[in-house]
Amino acid sequence: MSNNLLVVTHGTLSKALKETAQMIFGDPGCIDTLSLCQDMGIDDLREKVNAYFEEHADENVLVLVDIISGSPFNSIIPYLKKDNVFVTTGVNLPMILELTLKKDSTEFDEWCAMAKEIGIQGIVTKNDIFKKMED
Repeated sequence: MSNNLLVVTHGTLSKALKETAQMIFGDPGCIDTLSLCQDMGIDDLREKVNAYFEEHADENVLVLVDIISGSPFNSIIPYLKKDNVFVTTGVNLPMILELTLKKDSTEFDEWCAMAKEIGIQGIVTKNDIFKKMED
C-alpha cells in the first residue's frame, strides 16, 4: 500500500508549503494539497476531502493540518477511525521535507510517528542554537 501525504490548511498555506518543498527538492510528486479559502464554505472543503479519500480509499494517507479543531482538521474527522489514515497538526516545512524524503523507505506507522517528532525538532530558538554551538 502506498504512503500519501495530504496537506490541508486555511488559506493557501498548503500550496505554499508544497511549492517551497518543490523549490528545495524539485517535484517530490507525493504531496497533495487542499485549502479552505475565503470564498469557500466548510461544505466545499468537505466535498474536496470526500473526493480525495474516495480516490485514495485503498492507500495510506498521512494528513498534515495547520491547527487542531480548525475547519481543515474538522473536515477529516470522519476518516480518522480508518487504519490507513493518520493526522498530525502544526504542519511546517521541515516536517514536509523530511517526510517527503522518507515516504518510500518507511513503514506507514513509523512514518506517521515521525511527523510529530520532525515538526518539533524543526522549531528552535536563538538560545537553542547558541547552546548547540557551545556543546
